[in-house]
Amino acid sequence: MSAAIETLMRAARPNLAPTGAESGRMVHLLGMLITFKATTRETGGAFSLVEVAMNLGSSVPLHRHEDSESFLVLEGEVEFTIGRETLRRGEGDFVQVPGNVPHGFRQVGSRVSRMLGINMPGHAHEGFFLEAGAPVAHWAMLPVERPDFQRIVAAGLRHGIVMLPPV
Repeated sequence: MSAAIETLMRAARPNLAPTGAESGRMVHLLGMLITFKATTRETGGAFSLVEVAMNLGSSVPLHRHEDSESFLVLEGEVEFTIGRETLRRGEGDFVQVPGNVPHGFRQVGSRVSRMLGINMPGHAHEGFFLEAGAPVAHWAMLPVERPDFQRIVAAGLRHGIVMLPPV
């Protein structure tokens, strides 16, 4: 495992609930709880870092954007579609998605999945998550419900994230 991944793994808490959660730092979106760990404002515009807790059956539809994106799976299993390739990844696995490559992912397995997501530079994702998601003040996993895709697609377009039809 690379030194960078080991550093991220050490930074990830073993429990699911974030400590010191602040209002405006967590949103529910598509059956996931997204917690902002570092924003572009906090990283001088270089990247954003989020923790993503994925409830059973949650998924992110195929989409593309200019930001490059990487994921470190902390718990559970996640199936990634990147271009035309599908990868099933588990604890400790690292997945990188270059900018403008169609991709999506979904929670698989019998328990909540959790991962760190790094967006470079990250402005688009932060704006999208805040606009499309429902802000929450306390950690909680909500059931996966039918999303308002019109709202999600519109928010994505405003932030440079284009939702794509299934392959």
